[in-house]
Amino acid sequence: AAPTLDQQIKALTGRNFSLYFTAASGGPWIGSAAAAIPPRFDVRELPDSFEVTSTDGQALVGVQGRIRGTPWIAILTATETEVGSASTMFLRRLVVIGAMLLAVGVVAARWVSRRVTRPLQSLGAAARAISRGQFERREVVRSTDEIGDVAHAFNRMAERLGRSYQQLQMRIQESESLTLALRQRNTELELAQRVATEARIASDAARAEAQRASLAKSEFLAMMSHELRTPLSAIAGYAEILQLGIRGPLNDAQRSDLSRIQSNQAHLLHIINDILDLTQIESGQVAAVRNPVALREVLAALEPIVAPLLAERALQFQIDADVAGRVVMGEAERLTQVLVNLIANAIRFTEPGGSITIGTTSFDGRTSIHVTDSGIGIPPEQQEQVFQPFVQVDSGPARRMQGTGLGLAISRRLVEAMGGTLSVASEVGLGSTFTIELACASARVRLPSTATTT
Repeated sequence: AAPTLDQQIKALTGRNFSLYFTAASGGPWIGSAAAAIPPRFDVRELPDSFEVTSTDGQALVGVQGRIRGTPWIAILTATETEVGSASTMFLRRLVVIGAMLLAVGVVAARWVSRRVTRPLQSLGAAARAISRGQFERREVVRSTDEIGDVAHAFNRMAERLGRSYQQLQMRIQESESLTLALRQRNTELELAQRVATEARIASDAARAEAQRASLAKSEFLAMMSHELRTPLSAIAGYAEILQLGIRGPLNDAQRSDLSRIQSNQAHLLHIINDILDLTQIESGQVAAVRNPVALREVLAALEPIVAPLLAERALQFQIDADVAGRVVMGEAERLTQVLVNLIANAIRFTEPGGSITIGTTSFDGRTSIHVTDSGIGIPPEQQEQVFQPFVQVDSGPARRMQGTGLGLAISRRLVEAMGGTLSVASEVGLGSTFTIELACASARVRLPSTATTT
């Protein structure tokens, strides 16, 4: 204890606190002046923070705490009057300030009301006079504030309304003279309508001719594709005979050239097959059936086809665990063809080391199959165009990727034939997600769910 402790505590807190010490086992108290005093209350029966009446009848509030490493307890107390004095003073000040602000507000409100209401009442009377046709009524302006601006605007409006009313009377007279001219115009319009009808008939005939030309084009493409497949198949057969060495041994350069021949033959055959498929779809020769299709069967047929392409590009391929258990309405062969097209397209536009993922979601009786890649992405203005025939994101003669731009067009038409939709969501530089949405089958196949990663 030290005589200066009370002054230090008051300097720190701004309050007249009293500090005492006593043994934890009880006994006399010692004040901050190091003088022994009788206990003012029983510390052992009180919590750490307390309100208590002392032995001399004072209402006190305080805290107590054990001094670490000693058998002593420190007790800090103050009277309730001392603690509440600042709050009471603050409340009184708030009441006085509030009363002053209220009085000022009432006076200001009355002044503003008189300054604003009277001009507005006058403007209202003038407006009612104008509504009765008294366009000569004007408002006297005595102020330069916003009310004055409104009055000036009102006077200008009244003047313009008067002129407009006079002009309207003149227009009415002119409209009566125009009625006869309009009748003559109606006669001319009827003649023009007959001409337009004849033009529409001619347009329908031209459209029918265009449809016949389109059908002829489709038939020509189908015949050309069919005729080209025969020599391409022969090229593949002869190339295989040469590769087997039936015609004699080949050196390394010849084998390399033969490999290029086979690669280009396969690419050309793929293009011809795409053209033939698109032609058949547009001509209505391809109709997909709608049967329950277990995605597990589709994935089993899909992986052997895309695995070499994925390995060649060193891409990670993952199928989410819940995909295998889904069952959709469609045709297994056509759905496999669509997924192969989407994955092949993702492989072409994904840099080595990237990833391709297949996942599914279901909602409201529909199942969505998502094919997501980490490729170059598609600009927003081209995301719908990529489903048109012969359109590619990487287009032009200097493009890096091979392909005719038919895969996505064929895939969308096949999905629509199965009663579904095919859409894309993409961001340049972050990849693309192609979504096939089909109807769910009435029941799901109960098969173990597994995730596959290549």
